[in-house]
Amino acid sequence: MDTTNKTIIVVLAVIIVLLAGYIGMQQYNANKLAEQQQILQQGALFGYQQAVFQLLQEAAKCQPVPITANNLTLNVVAVECFQQTQSNE
Repeated sequence: MDTTNKTIIVVLAVIIVLLAGYIGMQQYNANKLAEQQQILQQGALFGYQQAVFQLLQEAAKCQPVPITANNLTLNVVAVECFQQTQSNE
């Protein structure tokens, strides 16, 4: 083999190694992003569940529970509280 062929082979080998490294980094970053998104979704779901659980606990005390979303505020009371007062009358 002459030096030109050896140089071409070395250059091609270096390019292949660099491309493999680049593709590997892209895969790693994509997997890491997917994992972070999954953790974020799990955290949001847990937060929603906790908020609903707290709302149910407060409403069960038969006191109005104010809920605000944007500019709308509603007071929530458990229906069972009304049924208790009707049966007591």
